[in-house]
Amino acid sequence: MDPPTGGSLSFCTARTCLHSRALNAAVLEFAAMASELVQVSFKRPFPVFVLPHVALLPHALVQLFIFEPRYTQMMSDILDTSGQFAMAVCDGDCVLQDNPPIRSTVCLGQIVRHVRNDNGTFHVWVRGLCRARVVAEQLPTDLAAPEGRLYRTARLEPLEEEDASERDLAFIRADLMDLLHTEPLRDVGAFKAVVEQIEAQDEEVPTPALVDIVSLSLLSVMDDFDLRYQLLSQGGVFERARTLQGQLRALRAPLAQAERQYDPDAPKGVSWN
Repeated sequence: MDPPTGGSLSFCTARTCLHSRALNAAVLEFAAMASELVQVSFKRPFPVFVLPHVALLPHALVQLFIFEPRYTQMMSDILDTSGQFAMAVCDGDCVLQDNPPIRSTVCLGQIVRHVRNDNGTFHVWVRGLCRARVVAEQLPTDLAAPEGRLYRTARLEPLEEEDASERDLAFIRADLMDLLHTEPLRDVGAFKAVVEQIEAQDEEVPTPALVDIVSLSLLSVMDDFDLRYQLLSQGGVFERARTLQGQLRALRAPLAQAERQYDPDAPKGVSWN
């Protein structure tokens, strides 16, 4: 099976390199599929994939290259069942720990495509479904036993969302679109791509999905791990929107300053300070 083609946005960690192919287009493709119903049963534990920072939000599509034995075992098990697992974040340094503590909020993901390689590794494409909170963890059963479960699992509960209508959210939508159409944000490639894709949709993207889509674009230009987790852990769309709007407004000043300092005729590596 051939991987999707298109632009690439990468997040590299000490253990795994994640690639999101044609991020904004893929995000909107899934966000627009409102008629697609994915069943999630919180009555059972979910496998947990742990990374140093947030790599998945609802409505995102990320590509994972899976090579660690515990996670290749996890993928084999998942593909025989629902195809769902939780993507969690270390609470502290996780590079030198086999089972580091994790933060309480996770993103539940659904495998939508996979390639099982001849050497036992996997390429998987994972769609973000929803936010959830860890209720209880089960560590690996026996790391030494060939038949043991090498990865942790966790019981989850969905993170509650407000019951808000599109009418209730209309002012949020209008403000976000206004920000994205205003200089200098409108000239940023990630934001420009989002606006183009949103305006090209036949059906209106729901505002909660729009907030997450714009958040993903913001995170692609801001290397801020604390902000990543903040946008994941905020269950309410109004709270997430306030965070996002504040970050977008704060970003305008340094972007404008950088634009004023840019001199296309200056020698390479020279700028006004």
